[in-house]
Amino acid sequence: MEFQSGSKVVVSKDVRISGIILNPKSSSISFSYISDRLKYETKEVSANIDKEGKFNVSFPASAILTLVTIVHGNQKTELIIEPGFSVTIMVDATNFDKTLKYSGKDSAVANFMASHVLLIGVNSDFPKAFNGLYVKNPEEYIASLKELQNKEMDFLEQHGRYLSKPFKEYWKANFKYLVYCGMLKYVHFHEMYAKISNPDSSTVLREYEVPKHVPAEFNDDYLDQLGYRNYLNLYYRWHLISNGYNPSPDKLKLEDSIKNLANANMPLMTKEYYLAYKLFSGMDIFPLEHSLKDYAEYKNSFSSSEYISAIDGKIGIRIHQSMGQDAPDFTLKSIDDKDVRLSELKGKMVFIDFWASWCAPCIAEIPFIKSLEEHYRNRDIVFVSISSDADNKKWKDAISKYKLDGVHLKDEGGSMDGKVVKLYGVTGIPAHFLIDKSGKYFKGDLPAISETNQWISVIDQLLK
Repeated sequence: MEFQSGSKVVVSKDVRISGIILNPKSSSISFSYISDRLKYETKEVSANIDKEGKFNVSFPASAILTLVTIVHGNQKTELIIEPGFSVTIMVDATNFDKTLKYSGKDSAVANFMASHVLLIGVNSDFPKAFNGLYVKNPEEYIASLKELQNKEMDFLEQHGRYLSKPFKEYWKANFKYLVYCGMLKYVHFHEMYAKISNPDSSTVLREYEVPKHVPAEFNDDYLDQLGYRNYLNLYYRWHLISNGYNPSPDKLKLEDSIKNLANANMPLMTKEYYLAYKLFSGMDIFPLEHSLKDYAEYKNSFSSSEYISAIDGKIGIRIHQSMGQDAPDFTLKSIDDKDVRLSELKGKMVFIDFWASWCAPCIAEIPFIKSLEEHYRNRDIVFVSISSDADNKKWKDAISKYKLDGVHLKDEGGSMDGKVVKLYGVTGIPAHFLIDKSGKYFKGDLPAISETNQWISVIDQLLK
């Protein structure tokens, strides 16, 4: 695999993967990857396996490097590909991870990845390990993250002999930025987990020291790394807050400060992405007029940006919602496998909560939603929770664990590719909508879910 610099134009070329699967567990093998930086949409390409166990697949790739998840039956592994990537797979599905071998032009990286999955796990396992560490004090937490990072660097040293130096640097950067993300999230999640065990606890100043250890390290070459993009989306917010900036009085002022810092300090491609992401995701939170003003500024700076089409689509949805127009109808399966259609709830107000069992901020909001449900019990309002869980069992277990009331539906598609998630323009969860008795969007900006009294004021007006 020839690593290319992100500062150069990358030409799209087909990726070609073929192979033989002995004792196949299903009739196909699938390859999925994030195809859109803003919307986090996932593309999936499948190949049929013939009676001899052979398959062949090709699909275009234009990103410098892309993480691809491979699924066959209940087995999963992953690759990092680039335009023109080509390998052949040989595997026995009865012992998938231990027998997986690659040959061909890019087999060095592919076999390194296979060993990593076998001995350590998939890339997404790395940040999941942080969840059990947030309860630690700052010193212990940072030490634990460094220990996890060192384990990955030791693995690279032991198994990456045949990898190119640029790829090794790319791999190191991947885990460096994931650790940075963990440090930037520490204050929020430490406080959240502490309050679960002790509701009277409060964040102490020394916990804000953890984000201060994270440097400003921006590099266009890593823009295709999910960890780097998540780091961008967190860095300036927690840099300001940890240095004493209070976001509560004026959240828009904080957003403007972040935008100014990004404009002054980020390299061009990183800045183009980050300001587009802030604009795109901010439309779920901030007043429409603020987003429209920012969009005019963005188009003036990046008139031919690849992100403009996605932003245009999101703005169209927000304008539709802000004008109090009809909410899109949908039908989803409930927890007891019955069809529930939104239009059948006309005559009652509907509070819609988009969430998932794996979403820590969603779980943190449960007490506030329960408070609203209790306040409006036996009134003309239905609380509908739409899950983005891909795993039915985890969805149902979470409903039971947290003793959740209301109507529970599961989106089709799972994760952030769900049918209704897209229909409502949701790009991040948790997200909330209020539908009036005639099936129209609430005309106006909704408060943060933690502002219970403000929600009661809005709902009371609509229930009159």
